[in-house]
Amino acid sequence: MSSEIGGGRRIVLGVIVATLALSAVAIVAFNVLVGSERLHSQLFRFALTVLLSIFLYRRARWARWVAIALFAIAGVGALLGGVVLLRSSAAGLLLLATGAIYLASSGLLLFAPSVGSYFAGEAPA
Repeated sequence: MSSEIGGGRRIVLGVIVATLALSAVAIVAFNVLVGSERLHSQLFRFALTVLLSIFLYRRARWARWVAIALFAIAGVGALLGGVVLLRSSAAGLLLLATGAIYLASSGLLLFAPSVGSYFAGEAPA
């Protein structure tokens, strides 16, 4: 594996870890603050995120584009929500940080040359 592909693999793995951690923190925070009435749908969404992550790691090109789009949408939504929430609560900072991480993840998947090399490389067996 070339160093370029290896670097892309590390970036993709970092994006996967960051987005799974954000999803887990969001589920826990929501259930602590609001209650567990939506836990089933949150766990289903988390399972879909894990599945997307598996396909990302296995270099599925469609998963890269789906992740770019979903992370960009989530990032913009979190940034807007954070700005609105900051008017009444410091918890808006958490949403701003979440939005920044999602947008950075989307940007890395889209613009990092080594990530492009990783997805252009031969798919693992």
